[in-house]
Amino acid sequence: MLREIWHVTRYPVTWVLSPFVAALVGCTPDDAACIEGAQLWQSPPPGLLCVRGDLVVQHRGPEELAVLARIESIEGSLVVHDDPALAELPAWPALVSIGGSLSISHNAALTAVRGFPVLEDLSGGLYVAENPALVELELGDGVTTIDSVFVTLNPSLAELRGLANLTDVTGDFRVTHDAGLLTLELPALRDVGGDLLITENPGLRSVELPALRSVETLSIVANASLESLAGFSALEEVTAALIEDNDALEQIHWATPGTAWLMIAANARLERIDGAASALAVDGRLHIALNPALQSVTGFAAVESLAGLTIEENEALPELAASPP
Repeated sequence: MLREIWHVTRYPVTWVLSPFVAALVGCTPDDAACIEGAQLWQSPPPGLLCVRGDLVVQHRGPEELAVLARIESIEGSLVVHDDPALAELPAWPALVSIGGSLSISHNAALTAVRGFPVLEDLSGGLYVAENPALVELELGDGVTTIDSVFVTLNPSLAELRGLANLTDVTGDFRVTHDAGLLTLELPALRDVGGDLLITENPGLRSVELPALRSVETLSIVANASLESLAGFSALEEVTAALIEDNDALEQIHWATPGTAWLMIAANARLERIDGAASALAVDGRLHIALNPALQSVTGFAAVESLAGLTIEENEALPELAASPP
């Protein structure tokens, strides 16, 4: 059984700012309100603040967190990690821009992230990982473009909220190993420049990405409660797709044109696959295997040629209707 294994790094990469972005969020040398991250916890000046470089929130008590409400911009990344006493990360009411990534990871007691209500610029990626008690994740709807998204190993997280206006992810989008996740809704997301992985989320019931047009590789793997792929209704461009080990999935309609590689495997209750002649690229590959309840495969009759075709070990499939010549 084919499955991608993704390496979960402990800390995310800090992205390098372009001169244009740096000019937007940077500090002038003589600006007293622009301080190094360490100074924030010692003797910060009054008023709104700009943090030079990265800001690390680690081993901080509730009284220390009050100063975060005065931060307007961070030149580098914002990293909230290994903070065992942190139960709630309150809203950042003044934070408009983060020049690097936003990382929230390895916080044993963290139950809620209340959001970034005025955040407009997140130039790096979003990384939320290994927060075992995290139930509520509210990010704010001001960000429209982001470098990447990685939400993984947050077993209590039921819903990812606050990205309603996100339209573009230039790199990968990964939601993996979030055992309690019930829904994934991103109503405005149009394009994912890299791979979209929704894997190993056993409680996930619905995925609603109604505006999504393009993605490089789509992996929908091991989501035991996912019953439908109808939430990908606008999808127009996918290079490769893997739909595997989704036990509740009963039907797949695949009409995304020009797919170079389509693998549908080991979906325990899958009964029907409906395709289209245009759904497979010339010299593409189609692999359908190990779907024990599969009874019907239709819609691929007019495909002129394939580089590879494998249909095997689907015990209930009596014949292949509408197969490529």
